[in-house]
Amino acid sequence: MSVADNLFIGREPRRFGLLRRKEMEARATALMASYGFSLDVREPLNRFSVAMQQIVAICRAIDLSAKVLILDEPTASLDTQEVEMLFTLMRQLRDNGVSLIFVTHFLDQVYAVSDRITVLRNGSFVGCRETRELPQIELVKMMLGRELDHNALQRAGRTLLSDKPVAAFEGYGKKGTIAPVRPAGPSGRNCGPRRPAGFRTHGNRRGDLRY
Repeated sequence: MSVADNLFIGREPRRFGLLRRKEMEARATALMASYGFSLDVREPLNRFSVAMQQIVAICRAIDLSAKVLILDEPTASLDTQEVEMLFTLMRQLRDNGVSLIFVTHFLDQVYAVSDRITVLRNGSFVGCRETRELPQIELVKMMLGRELDHNALQRAGRTLLSDKPVAAFEGYGKKGTIAPVRPAGPSGRNCGPRRPAGFRTHGNRRGDLRY
């Protein structure tokens, strides 16, 4: 489906039951241009970026006279430039009297576009504050339900990997061919004190080491 089809699906301009495509495309072009976007509305929507697809959906909602928009994590898959493009549209809509509920976990984006911040924790209402009056550290406290202590010691976990060798082998290598090596590895049934882990020895000559 084209951009124009997506903008006017279910309410296409018709005459005597026939679709007036040129009229629909002209209206779609004018609608997108009114928010500063110039694109070929005849192109399939899936050829555009995720950000532009979201913008088309928002413009459709506005053309349907929506007064409240709920945007749930709209920037999750957008790059920096696309985020700013979306924010520009959001600010335009706000200035035109449209209310937006912007759900996100990116705190820098919250402060970039919001007027008020509402915090929910575990499904319960925590509080609502004016953005300009709410320091970010206070916002984090509301989200966590406690003070954020950067000096608190982390609980020690179980050691899974240590750099302390459990077996060492010296003297392998032949002068003039390869440098002497000192492989280290776990001791066990297949890796005793006479053979280095990860290698196989052939013959009895010292230094006869092969991969």
